[in-house]
Amino acid sequence: MANSLNYLLLIALSIENALACTTRPSAFFATSQNSSQITIGWTAIGNPATTTYTFSSSIDGSTEHSGLTENRYIYSGLSSGTVYQVTAQVEAFCGGAPSGPFTDMFLVTTWPTTPVVTKTMDDKNAINIGMYCEGDVDTYTIANEVIPSGFATTTSNSYFVDGMKDGQKYEFEVFCTLNGVNSETVVLKHSVPEEMIAGLPAWTFAAIIITVLFVLLILGVFIAVFIVFYRRNKDKKMESETSSQVTANSR
Repeated sequence: MANSLNYLLLIALSIENALACTTRPSAFFATSQNSSQITIGWTAIGNPATTTYTFSSSIDGSTEHSGLTENRYIYSGLSSGTVYQVTAQVEAFCGGAPSGPFTDMFLVTTWPTTPVVTKTMDDKNAINIGMYCEGDVDTYTIANEVIPSGFATTTSNSYFVDGMKDGQKYEFEVFCTLNGVNSETVVLKHSVPEEMIAGLPAWTFAAIIITVLFVLLILGVFIAVFIVFYRRNKDKKMESETSSQVTANSR
């Protein structure tokens, strides 16, 4: 009887050891998908496919979320443009002995809101770009080929751009950044009107002037050629009349 009990205990212990989580989760990683959602995951290697996890973090007051079948948890409905200093804990369960908890601290940031971008000053070839992102923001970035180096990053919520050419269209890409996380990009469009002369675009006015001058030149050449031929014909006619008069007198 005692041998049978020992045998059963050995079998039970073997089953428990077989189901035990031998590898403790490690290495939290956190990403932000948008302005209100954060995913926190962890490395889980070496445990059975049936493993479940119990996870908690300071984001929601360390509420335990148990029975998780994937090595991640998604928080939704968070504040935009917010840096969270997170204390998180996770433990694996495989049906037998748990792995033991893994705890760590890290930072994760939700996306800043999409910036509101306006032209606060428009002086044709120069504009002042106003930018606003709700919540905390570290920097604003403005990108366009008219800007030296193609882009500029500033801590100010306004940026002055000049040197734009007449008759050209420009698109400025603007986004804000918090703790290395960028917001969505907004495009600000600006068109520089063409220089006007006598109510016409400068290039149109210049084209008309060139055309008129060309026509006058052709007309001048035509008149000069006509005068030359007219004088030659007149001279020939006078020579012919003179020759006839001399012949008549000689008779």
